[in-house]
Amino acid sequence: MVGLLVIAVVAGIIAVVLWKRPIAPTMPETPPVVPPVVPPATPPVVPPFTPPITPSPAPPITPSPPTVPVPAVGYKLVVVTEPWAGGAVTISPEKMSYTFGELVQLKAWPAPTWSFVGWFVEDENISYSPEATVVMGLRAEYRIVARFRSEVIGYG
Repeated sequence: MVGLLVIAVVAGIIAVVLWKRPIAPTMPETPPVVPPVVPPATPPVVPPFTPPITPSPAPPITPSPPTVPVPAVGYKLVVVTEPWAGGAVTISPEKMSYTFGELVQLKAWPAPTWSFVGWFVEDENISYSPEATVVMGLRAEYRIVARFRSEVIGYG
């Protein structure tokens, strides 16, 4: 009886194994689909906040007058009389040197029996009036001559 039991058990196991196996041949197993490895997303780089630059209005452009180079030294004024006995001159203001653009007043005083002829720079007459104004700065040194003429016949 044991023999039958073993046969029955073996037949049952075979039946179970066959029952679990498909009868028709199956396709070979395909490998499982593995999703591609995606690296973790890096957070976007955000630049630091900078406030917008608003341009300030440009100052108005004002044309300036042309400039003349001005030397740092003072200007010298020499006033002489011709002839020396013909009269006197006054200089206002009377200084050792003058600045660029400074006004100097000249006045001629003829001596008795003399008359004023004019103011001269390098033999060129600059004024016939006994009162003249000189603007300093056009030359480094001015030599201005006050010329007088004698009213006595035969002299000067």
